[in-house]
Amino acid sequence: MSIVSDNLRTVLNEQNISQTEFAKTVGITFTYINMILNERRCSISRTLALLIEEIYGYSADWLLKGDGDKMKNCLDVYVKENPHFLKNLEKLAPDEKKVALDFIDNCCAHAELADLDRS
Repeated sequence: MSIVSDNLRTVLNEQNISQTEFAKTVGITFTYINMILNERRCSISRTLALLIEEIYGYSADWLLKGDGDKMKNCLDVYVKENPHFLKNLEKLAPDEKKVALDFIDNCCAHAELADLDRS
């Protein structure tokens, strides 16, 4: 199997979604996703990989090449979803800043463990 096919299959299985639902969510046809999964098409565009990263949190580099961490950095996701976080973080004392970052890391770790429990 190809890396892209294997990785997209992982996304579908871990997210517990159908090919049809996935295709609608990322704006491609069922036929296109089916061709990738059945290896009649071997690759996806970087743009599509970045869209999947944005929607589902799977790293574009991992999707395309199997490189690096499977999931996008949790802190990056949190900061993107909470744009005032960095500004407010800078107002904290160093020990408070460390506690806030440790808390987010801990939440991310628990979320990843919860994902493993669903498998």
